[in-house]
This record gives sequence, C-alpha cells and structure tokens, in this order.
Amino acid sequence: MIYLDHCATTRPYSEVVTAVSTATAADFWNPSSMYRPAKALDRRRQAALQSLASLLGCQAEELIQTSCATESTNMALKGLFARYGKRLDRIICCASDHDATLATCDYLATHGADIIRLKPRADGRIDPADLVDALNDRTLLVSILHVNNETGVVQDLETLVPLIREHAPKAFIHGDLVQSWSRIRFSLRRLDLDLASFSAHKIHGPKGVGLLYRKAKVLPDPLIHGGGQQKGWRSGTDNWPLLHGMQIAAEIQAESFVQRKAKVNAHRAYLSKELTKLAAVFNFSDTVAEICSVSFPGLRGETILHMLEEEEIYLSTASACQTGSGKVSHVLQACGVPLDRAQGTLRISLDALNTEAELEYLVQTLKAKLEQLRQWQS
Repeated sequence: MIYLDHCATTRPYSEVVTAVSTATAADFWNPSSMYRPAKALDRRRQAALQSLASLLGCQAEELIQTSCATESTNMALKGLFARYGKRLDRIICCASDHDATLATCDYLATHGADIIRLKPRADGRIDPADLVDALNDRTLLVSILHVNNETGVVQDLETLVPLIREHAPKAFIHGDLVQSWSRIRFSLRRLDLDLASFSAHKIHGPKGVGLLYRKAKVLPDPLIHGGGQQKGWRSGTDNWPLLHGMQIAAEIQAESFVQRKAKVNAHRAYLSKELTKLAAVFNFSDTVAEICSVSFPGLRGETILHMLEEEEIYLSTASACQTGSGKVSHVLQACGVPLDRAQGTLRISLDALNTEAELEYLVQTLKAKLEQLRQWQS
C-alpha cells in the first residue's frame, strides 16, 4: 500500500498511538476534580499546552483545545461576529479557502454579516490591491488560508498582515494554519495573527483534537457553554489523552523538521521531473513541496484515481466532478484553471514517511494507466 494523501490525514506515529492508549487507560482522571491524582493530571495538561505553545511561538494561556480545526475556525469567526457584529460586520476571506471557512461565512451571511470573497490570482495568491480595496472601517475579520490544502500555494502573510493593520486597524486576522503546521517554520508572535486554527491529525497526531490560538485580549464568544473548563473558553471535560497525543506528534515533527524537509524536497524534485515526462502539468509553482496539484489535460482525475486505487496507491483528486455535470473543485475554479486541466487534476500530498521506491512505483504504474486511458480515447 502506498499512501499519498497526507493533506487529508496522516498515519499517527507509533509513539502517539502508545501515548494516547496509555493515557486513556491510566490517566482516566477528570482534570477538573479536586483530589491529588486529578490535580497532578491537570499539571501535566498545562505542561503539554506549554510545550505546544513553545513550538508555536505563543503563550500557553493563548491556546484553546478543540475537537478539530473546523471547530477552531467556527469559534474564531462565529465568536467574533457574536461579540462585535453589530458595529463591525464585514468578514473577508478568499474564494479558494477551505470549506470550514467558506461554509461558516455562508452561515454568518444569513445573520447579517457582509461577506467578501476575494478572487485569487492565477498563481493562487491574494492580490494585495484587492485586499486593500475590500477593507473598510466596518471590517471585523480577515481570514487567510496560509497554505492551501489543494494547491499548496503559500499566501504572503508578511505582506498581507501589515496591509490589514494599516487599512483596517480594528480588524482581527485569523489564519488557517492547518497545512502550514510542520511544513513551514513560523512563530505565531512574528506572524502577528490574532487567531489561528490547527489540527493534530495532519501532523501524525490523533483525530478529534485541534487548537485555536487566541491572542491575549482577543475575545470571541465561546461556542460551547457548560462547566467553564479552559477558563470558560470551551466547556466540557478536558480530553487529556488526545491533547497528549497532539503534544507528542508536534514534538516529533519539530525535532525532525530539517530531515523531513530534505526528504520531501527530494521527493518533489523526482516527481516534477518524472511526471513532466508523462505530459503532466503542475498547476502552481510557489507551493510547499509536500502538496502537488498535477493535471493530465483531457483525462478525468477521478478515473486515474480509481485506476491507481486498484494497485493500492491512494491519493486524492482536486476535482469534485459529478457525472455529466462538468463541476470542478471550487479552488481550481477560483484560480481560473482551465476546465480540461481541472477535471484531470490529482492532488499528490507527500510526507517524509514515503520512500523513493514508492514514488518510483507510482510513476511506473501511472505511466501504464495513462497509456491505457489514452489508447481507449484514440
């Protein structure tokens, strides 16, 4: 089995599986309880948040444990609109953003929010001039997807964030850093974001846990009310095993960053060379090495995907085609990728766990499948 869909999810590290299993069995205490074992567990929980904060470049008290990045994004957008929406109602996002942002914006639009969806340029990036034109004195929030989950395109936060601060000083800035985490070195403090969303299962951690970074004095309304856990930001019994698993995964990723990047860069260079020989088109150039949006014009990405699946090669397609509908991924559509390329697009998302032998087998298999498809078409 060859797995090349690491943007969708990642295999948990064995250390993570062991940590979660052990914590579930042994550390079953409720950290909010008053007796000694529970208080000791709560101290371990605070230490885990401190470790994560050190890796992300923020303070432990600025991190809220959530169930996933989708919840984090919902809390950021809905929470700010609930608190400030009567006087600041404009929310700006990009048409190529993740559905967690776009669907939340659609919901807020039904409650009076003025939603602006910027159209990305053909290179997948936000045009700074378009952003400035969209900013006004009623702008509440600008949400930016740092690394696009389909294309791998990296938004230039160093340019965009200062523009927002200059032209809409009351606005908050939210970053979707799900695909950035462990693929790009960053510090939340240096990025100057007000909020940011993270997910553990994209970095070889467990599913069902994520983080919302909330800069001190940024006050979105909580989504979940109850017993007042996490200082009232997210009520509900603290899930120590999943937090511990996320901590372990993040520490492993940080320690192995240089080696991982070198390996993935080599994988990307090999694929770029070999897939080009197969008449593949790489749709975007300024991307992280881990995410390849590759098109085979005139063919159907879903067809290629299922042909590879028969050989136990698993990847994804950026196409959301339905039979006879001609629909394509909203991301590729927003970036103006031509229809024949968009329909023939595969997303290959790499990881350091992949081997040279796996990629060689992918190329050999893909070559055979493409020849078969093109023979059928002739």
